[in-house]
Amino acid sequence: LRYHMRNKHGIEPTLEPTAAPPSEAAGDVVLKCELCDYTCDSQKRLKYHMTRHDNKTPHSCPHCDYKCSSRSSLTDHLLQHAGIK
Repeated sequence: LRYHMRNKHGIEPTLEPTAAPPSEAAGDVVLKCELCDYTCDSQKRLKYHMTRHDNKTPHSCPHCDYKCSSRSSLTDHLLQHAGIK
């Protein structure tokens, strides 16, 4: 991901917390995505969000060509094959 961000977007990626804008309550940690306007208060959420930018689709349906980036999306898709959703 860092290689991609550096070579495709021309930026050096970091997952360090950014300073909270003045509108945020004092003491709250605000993490910001360097590729979009997404903000959150958890390193884990930011890391998960960053997977949205790398276009990886490690989860694939065994019944068709569907691929996705999250296991929960694949679970929802499989329910469609089962006729539940």
